[in-house]
Amino acid sequence: MNLFQEPLPAGWKNLKEHIPFKLLIGIACMIYWAIPYFTLNHHDFPHYHSLPETWFDQAPILPWTILVYLSIFSLCTLGLQLHPSRESIIRYWKSVVITYAIAFTIFALFPTKMARAVTPEMSPFLESAFAFTRTVDEPTNCFPSLHLGNCFLVVFAYRQYRIGWVFLIWSILIGASVLTTAQHMFWDIPGGIAIAAIGTFLAEKYWEPNRPHKTEKQ
Repeated sequence: MNLFQEPLPAGWKNLKEHIPFKLLIGIACMIYWAIPYFTLNHHDFPHYHSLPETWFDQAPILPWTILVYLSIFSLCTLGLQLHPSRESIIRYWKSVVITYAIAFTIFALFPTKMARAVTPEMSPFLESAFAFTRTVDEPTNCFPSLHLGNCFLVVFAYRQYRIGWVFLIWSILIGASVLTTAQHMFWDIPGGIAIAAIGTFLAEKYWEPNRPHKTEKQ
């Protein structure tokens, strides 16, 4: 497979294809993510692990990067909507199921917690974004970063297409933002990428990977 070289079948016209099915999968992804994630995130485990700090963890907090951090919802939405066929959508869903299952298992068996840095002064808008994010998402469920896992599930799904470059660069920026917003530590990032790679590999291995993509309506 040539990485990031092929044109996406039907291109932006895919936004108009399989809309009800994509909406269904999107809702399923949100439910499957939210219930286990926040249950574990707000559960008080008797013991938490801490990962060793690195030079990257000394990154200063840059308030505006909270917008980059939250742009994951746009990235994942666009990634789902551009799928060219029902088959590729289902393959993506299977990769999500496997990746999340790995992440939730690690969160439960190896719970991690981090100390968040105090935020500097910022505009009321950015302060509200930080307050919302930190109120909803406790500083647990750190390793592996499911934030990066979700980003790279999209990157891996489009790795053969030119638009994959856009998702890759976007994901790298989000990866930097998890440090500049003090939402994660460095080791959470490769952990998130790794579980996305495993989830994608297993989904493609067991979902008829040799069948070509279909661009027409199923």
